[in-house]
Amino acid sequence: MKTNKVTKLGISLLSVAALGVVAPALTNNPVFGVSIVKAEEQQKPLKYRIDYIGESGEKVAPSEFGVLNPGETVNIYKDIEGHEVVSRFEWLPGYNMDYDTLSTYSGFVDGYNYMYLKYKKLDPAPTPKPDQGQDPAKPDQGQGQKDPAPAPTPKPEVKPETKPSETPKPEVKQETKPSETPKPEVKSEPAPKEEEKQEPLKYRITYYNIETRETLGQMTGVINPGQTINIYKKFNGHEIISKDSWMPNYDMTYDIVNEYFYGSVDGYNDLRLEYKKVEEPTPEPAPTPTPTPEPA
Repeated sequence: MKTNKVTKLGISLLSVAALGVVAPALTNNPVFGVSIVKAEEQQKPLKYRIDYIGESGEKVAPSEFGVLNPGETVNIYKDIEGHEVVSRFEWLPGYNMDYDTLSTYSGFVDGYNYMYLKYKKLDPAPTPKPDQGQDPAKPDQGQGQKDPAPAPTPKPEVKPETKPSETPKPEVKQETKPSETPKPEVKSEPAPKEEEKQEPLKYRITYYNIETRETLGQMTGVINPGQTINIYKKFNGHEIISKDSWMPNYDMTYDIVNEYFYGSVDGYNDLRLEYKKVEEPTPEPAPTPTPTPEPA
């Protein structure tokens, strides 16, 4: 008699169960040395907008718009005639912007991930003066011309002998009176240019969990020239991971805000400090006091 295949399969499954082998569930716990990895969160393309801003806040070049996909890198630098870029960020080397940089450091305005680069105006180059050894209007006479005919040798001039009575008398110069002595011209030095007035800067600090992509808090305010503000904040169960050499101890100065923060169209200079979650140690229970026996 033939054995039923279904019966065989059922016996096999019962045998596996009897041996204590269980099919692995979709968890992160290792089963027989194998770990099941969850699918990564799908990263969508990011729309971006880059503005090129002058010293007084005006645009010095048209804005740059585009879409950046995961794994792509775009160079956002522009060579603008008569201007020099002054924005320099450690997290944007060579002005090469990748997906993670755009996602982490940009602001968000009108559906776009937003950044701007600051430029300053260059002084005009001085006009070169023509060579004083040669008249610029006349070409060099030694090029492309025939040698000129030799000039005739001049004859020596014959001067008539002067008679004793005709001997010229030496010229007597009149002495100048002290009041007529010309005074040296005193040129007034140009007045130093008035330094550019530095206005207060609005700033906004966002405290950001890099793992869960949630905002832990924000701090906004205004900083004046010469002022220093410490922007560090402690959050329970979190540890700060942003460490920038240009901001020791998280002491923010006016120059740091002006140079390293990125601007938003709402007038704020933005910076993001990143945190990660840490597991806090479970407190050990206090030992139960041993009861003291009462004297009999």
